Amino acid sequence: MLHLSPGAKYASMEKACERVKKSLTDRRIICDTDIVDGGSDNLFVVIDISEPGRIVPTRPLSDPRYIKVPTEKPNLILKELRERLTLLTYDGRSFKETYSNGVKHYSDAVADEKTRELASYGSVPELRDAWLNIVQSDPNPDRRIDAIELLNWSGNYPQTIFKIMPALDDVNKDVRVAVAKFIYPRLELLPYDFDFGKLTSAFCRQICRPSHGDRLRAMACLSVLVRDKPEMVPPTREVALDQINLIAERTRIPPLKELTERVKLLLSNYREKTRTKKPVIEDSNF
Repeated sequence: MLHLSPGAKYASMEKACERVKKSLTDRRIICDTDIVDGGSDNLFVVIDISEPGRIVPTRPLSDPRYIKVPTEKPNLILKELRERLTLLTYDGRSFKETYSNGVKHYSDAVADEKTRELASYGSVPELRDAWLNIVQSDPNPDRRIDAIELLNWSGNYPQTIFKIMPALDDVNKDVRVAVAKFIYPRLELLPYDFDFGKLTSAFCRQICRPSHGDRLRAMACLSVLVRDKPEMVPPTREVALDQINLIAERTRIPPLKELTERVKLLLSNYREKTRTKKPVIEDSNF
């Protein structure tokens, strides 16, 4: 259906995806198409076809309405940051993302200057609250994605993750992926009494959703959770082992294959230990 051969140009891949998606949609077949990075300069076309009746539940918005913000200046800076990163990519100049105490930084000096500007706005409580409200209630998925991105520089990351966690079940796949990307580098910042069970359940649902982005990001987060929180292994095995085995068997995309095999190994190596009484630790408000 794609009519693509190895070495096809990216533009040809995009047109092929659009053609296949239209063909399947015209036949009332629910599908999703994507072009994904397979590592080692490889690109893969991924086509997900959903079985009738096999729908993973999504969340309703808390209070659907347009959310006003005190100023649009951070959104303009975010647009400039994205344009800078796109330019670097097109020019073939590599850059890295790093996180310092949860704050996102870039190795490119110009891009990192933009993050410092965004951090100055992220420290304003009224703006942070508005962005959280957008994620929870605004009907525009693009605004929800922008708000998630802006929260990268708002601090108080455990509380932020707790509040945006329901968006892992958002109806829009790009919103779900944005939330998982936000959470992954900050998992080690979460306190011992965070609701890891609820978080793990959300990622187990996400790997069942029909998009490569969902599977890849959720599997990355699960690989950290079942490694660092062994108590999450039994519930993960119970609700998601069949899906994890299915992905491991079918995927041909190296990054997803590697992550899935890592999760499988962690699940199979787990041996439940005798429970010991937890030491008394100061409450972290979770």
